[in-house]
Amino acid sequence: MKRTLLTLTTSFFCINTLLSINCETDNWGFENGNFDNWDVTGSVSLENSGTDYYGGYPWVYQNSGSYSVKISGDEAGMSNGSISRSIDVPSEGITYFNFHFAMSIFNYPHPASDAAKFYVEFFDQNNNLIDCPYYECYYSEDEGPQGVDGFNETNLPAINYNPMAVGDGPELYNVSYSDWTDVRLDLSAYAGQTIKAVFRVQWCTFGPDWAYALVDVDCPINNKDTFKECTNEFPVYHCSIDDMSAYEWYDPSNTLLGNGQCMNINTPGIYKCIVSPSNIECSGAENLEFKYNFLEIPQANFTSENVCEYDSLELINTSVFSSENIESIIWDFHNSDSVLTYDAKYLYGNYGEKSVSLTVASANGCFSTMTKQIEIYAVPDVKFSALNNKGCTELCVDFLNETSIQAGGINKYIWELGQEDESENFSVSSCYSNNSLETKTFDISLTAISNNQCASTLTKVNIVEVYPQPIANFNAEPNFLDFHQPQTRFNNTSLLADYNSWDIGGFYQSNEESPVYSFSTEEENTFNVCLYIETIHGCMDTTCEPVTMKGKSYVYIPNSFTPNNNNLNDLFKPVCFGIAEEGFEFNIYDRWGKVVYKSVSLNDCSWDGSIKNSGKKQDVYSWILKCKGKYNSEQFYKTGLVNMVK
Repeated sequence: MKRTLLTLTTSFFCINTLLSINCETDNWGFENGNFDNWDVTGSVSLENSGTDYYGGYPWVYQNSGSYSVKISGDEAGMSNGSISRSIDVPSEGITYFNFHFAMSIFNYPHPASDAAKFYVEFFDQNNNLIDCPYYECYYSEDEGPQGVDGFNETNLPAINYNPMAVGDGPELYNVSYSDWTDVRLDLSAYAGQTIKAVFRVQWCTFGPDWAYALVDVDCPINNKDTFKECTNEFPVYHCSIDDMSAYEWYDPSNTLLGNGQCMNINTPGIYKCIVSPSNIECSGAENLEFKYNFLEIPQANFTSENVCEYDSLELINTSVFSSENIESIIWDFHNSDSVLTYDAKYLYGNYGEKSVSLTVASANGCFSTMTKQIEIYAVPDVKFSALNNKGCTELCVDFLNETSIQAGGINKYIWELGQEDESENFSVSSCYSNNSLETKTFDISLTAISNNQCASTLTKVNIVEVYPQPIANFNAEPNFLDFHQPQTRFNNTSLLADYNSWDIGGFYQSNEESPVYSFSTEEENTFNVCLYIETIHGCMDTTCEPVTMKGKSYVYIPNSFTPNNNNLNDLFKPVCFGIAEEGFEFNIYDRWGKVVYKSVSLNDCSWDGSIKNSGKKQDVYSWILKCKGKYNSEQFYKTGLVNMVK
């Protein structure tokens, strides 16, 4: 950077305005690394290093910045070149303009009119050439090197210093060179005008006999403005402009402080330095007064804690301001986002190390910036899956943890399993019951906590479904059977059954809802009847109930018969169920009490109405039956009348 009257403290800045002259951005000394604001033609190049082959002087002006300009050269392909720019001279105050040049010229024995030349020219606002300053530098056979004092000549011809040098006889002729020349101008005579500075090289008229120059320029200085320097450290060591013959420093109370170019400034305020210029080209003022305003810089600072990925930064402004009012506050998040509030909240939305800058500026133009690195911690990406998560009670589910994290580690898991139970295992299993008549669901949550205490939770709603258990039930009507009444109906009273399957004593299977079945047996027995039910979800239940077949003894005797051999009601006999053979006696009597029929066999007790020696006589007969039950020895004694009808 070119030397200016503005001193910058690391991370602390102020704004210095020189009317229409801006030393920081106008690229006066080519410090942008380009030719912005300059007009360039021909062979011109920027140089940031190098030493002259002939004169040994540096190609970059030593009291300047990183770049100087080289106009033309001494090798093939080079020729005339020029640079120029306009200078807007402030309308107030005294304006100084400094420029510097060095050159090398091939000593071909031309007359002055034909020689290669380096020109420095200034033109007024009407494009008239200004008499002073004016430089025309060249070498001629009769005059030697001309244009500046202090030309020197090499001891040997040009080719001995640069084998690539061109010209008419570089192996024969030496080179004249001039080290850097400093020129200071007082432009006050052109106040309020725009003038033009031109630096150009023109080769000889007849051939490649060359000259080249190195040029550098300082930003113009105007004493009308008060130079501002922002600092937060007093005393500050400050220097006025260079190359003056005398200096006088005065403090804000107008007390003389000293006579050096540089001075320790102990407190804020406006100081002045009166200087006596030296080596002014053409003419200029005898004394100049420069004012310097030393200002306190606000000290930008803030506090914030590292946060998790999806949390907002809480930025607390702890800046310290001077007595000047706050002009602006800018939070810069280094991603094209900015915030202008005193304190700030900001959500980055992704993890990693982030830069946050706070710039605070006071009304006097001083500002400072504090930049801090803040860590945004990664948040766990919670994922899990459930195996066998839908089914009948009791349902046992395996939960598989599939959580990951992009940076850092995870040191804790918390499962909420929907039944007021928790687990901190990596993966878990849990069993679920449903005693209701409807499907029951459970929400499952997994929370993962990183080693930076960043937590994330995933809840899956209704992920577990436990289907209701069907209830199998039935009754038999009647439930106790006998040989005379072996049939019963099984009434299905189950709940939630979609499918039914019956197993009736191992004799009969049915899918009917309420089947009817008749047992074909004459033995007392108990049969197990089972009902199997199932829901559409595959939930099952079973119930079994015993059905008992009892041996019941009873006798039925008709009250008439018609023994007319028509095979219909021809016989009179007792109808016995469950009657034992032993002790059986059946007697029939006529109206006078005479036995007309007698049997002691259960299997042969049918009377066809025949009476010994009398045939079949229509009449009313009486009978007596004696027997006992087959199963429980129940005694039967029955009497009655029977009417024989022929």
